[in-house]
Amino acid sequence: MKTSIVILVALAFQLLSLEVATGITVVSIDSYGAIANDSSVGAAVSNSHAIAEALQKAAPGEAVLVPRYSHYYTFSSVVSDIADGIQLWIEGELIAVSNITAWPYDGNDYLNILQIENCKDFVLTGHYLGAIRGQGYKWWVNTVFNFIDKTRPNMVEMTNCTNVVVESLRVYNSPRYHFHLSNMTDLIVRDIYIWVDVTAQRDLLEKAKVKRSTSGSGAWNLPMFPLNTDGIDPSGRNILIKNITCQNFDDVVAVKPGKLLTDGCTQNVTVDGAKVIFGVGMSIGSVPPDSDINCIRDVWIRNVEFTNPLKAIYVKTNSGKDGFGIIDNINYQNISIHDPILWPIYIGPQQQKEPDGGGDGIWPPPQPLVNVTNILLQNVTSDNGWLNAGVLRCAESNPCRGITLDNVHVSGWASDFYVCENTQGTVTNSTPVPSCMVNNTMQQGMTTSQNIL
Repeated sequence: MKTSIVILVALAFQLLSLEVATGITVVSIDSYGAIANDSSVGAAVSNSHAIAEALQKAAPGEAVLVPRYSHYYTFSSVVSDIADGIQLWIEGELIAVSNITAWPYDGNDYLNILQIENCKDFVLTGHYLGAIRGQGYKWWVNTVFNFIDKTRPNMVEMTNCTNVVVESLRVYNSPRYHFHLSNMTDLIVRDIYIWVDVTAQRDLLEKAKVKRSTSGSGAWNLPMFPLNTDGIDPSGRNILIKNITCQNFDDVVAVKPGKLLTDGCTQNVTVDGAKVIFGVGMSIGSVPPDSDINCIRDVWIRNVEFTNPLKAIYVKTNSGKDGFGIIDNINYQNISIHDPILWPIYIGPQQQKEPDGGGDGIWPPPQPLVNVTNILLQNVTSDNGWLNAGVLRCAESNPCRGITLDNVHVSGWASDFYVCENTQGTVTNSTPVPSCMVNNTMQQGMTTSQNIL
C-alpha cells in the first residue's frame, strides 16, 4: 500500500513538473487504466486500450505520457483521426508481448504495435529516455518455419499524416518494420536508435538451414532472405531523416514509392547523418511497375558511415509486367563503407527470397518498365570488400541513364571491376571504372514507355 502511494505521488509530481516546464497539459496512460511492470496478457490488453484511449480522447495540444522508470507490456494500439497537435511522450518502455496466439489480427494482418492514421501536427518522442521493445524473436522463428500465415506487426505504423516529428527514441527487435511511415507530408525523424539482435537472427537462420556461406571473409553465415526488420520505411513528400544509428540485417532506410497518378511521387526526401552496422543499405525502393506509376524522385542521402554492410548504396527495381515506374534524381554524397560483406554499390533488380518461397531470387532479370535516371554517387569510399566493386544492372530495352560516379573509390580483394550492364552516364576521378560506362555518352532517345512517363 505504501509503495503504491509513493508511486502515485511520484507520478503526480512528474506530471506537474512536466506541465510547468513545457506549458503543455500532460495526461498519463495510468489515468486510463494502464498497469505498469506486469507482463500478463490481461495487463497488456489494459495497456493497449489505455494508450489508444488516451490518444483518442486527448484534446488539441495535449501530451500523452508513458511514465519513466516503468515498463508497460502491450499488444496493439490503433488510433485514427486524433486531435491536431497531440504529442506522445514515451519516457518509460513499451514492451510488445511475445504471445503470438493472443495477438489481435484483422484478416491476413496482425495489428501493428502502435498505429496512427490521419494525424496532423503530431509528435512522438522518447525525450532520450524511452524505448519500444518489439520482442521479435518468436515472430522470426514462426516466420522462418512458416508457422504463421499472416503479416507480422510493424512497430510504429503511421499513415496519411502531416507535419509530424518522431525523435529521441530507442527501438529494439521489431517483429517486422520498425517505422513504416506511409504517405506522409512534412515529416522529421531524428535522433533515433534502432537495434536488431542480428546474432539471434543468424543462429535462427542457421538452424533452419537457410544461410549464405561467406567462408573466408571473416563474416558470419548470412541469411538467404531478409526477415524484413527494416529500420525506417517512409513515403510521401518533404521528409527529413537525421542522426540515426542502426544495426540490422535489412534495409536501414528504404524510401518507398508513391503513386504518381493518385497521391503523387515520393519526393524531396533527405537522409543526413547515420551510423550503420550491418544493414542492407540506404535503399531506394523497391519500385515495381504499376498502372498508377510508382514513383520516387529528388532524394538526397549523405554523411553515412557503414560498417560490415551487406549492401550500402542500394537502388532497386522490382518485378511486374503491367504499368510503369520512375526512379529519378537520387543523390548519394559523402558515404564511407568499411568491410562490406556483399556489394557496397548495387543498382538493379531487387534480390530477395522469402521463407515461403516468394521473391525474385538472387539474380533476377532487370526491369524494363521502371525508368532509372539521374543517379549521383559523389565522394564515396569503400574498403576491404570481398566481392567486386558493385553491380549496375539495367534493361537492354530501357538502360539506366544519367548515372554519375564522381570521386567514387572502391578497394578490396576483388574490387577491380563492376558487374555492369546497360548503364549510361559519366565517371570522374573514380576507381574502378565500370566497363559499360567507358566512353559512354548519355543517350537522348527515349522508348515509348519513357515518353509516357
